[in-house]
Amino acid sequence: MIIGRGVVTNGDEGKEFFDYVACLYPAGIFNEQMIYFNQENIDHCFFKGFSDEEEAAFDEVYPSLVAKLPEDVKRGEV
Repeated sequence: MIIGRGVVTNGDEGKEFFDYVACLYPAGIFNEQMIYFNQENIDHCFFKGFSDEEEAAFDEVYPSLVAKLPEDVKRGEV
């Protein structure tokens, strides 16, 4: 289950950026075990949950936010 978007985390190579962070459903966040991945890692969406105008607005500005990330933040790979 996706719980966040545009996440910067500390990886083995320094700061890493991922499009999404998720947790297992229905267990939720357990022992801080989260799954980080990018748009290109998604093959199929089984269920789309809540979405509103705020989500649509975020989708529009998301590419420009990514473009403004500092140089020391690298795109994470799965």
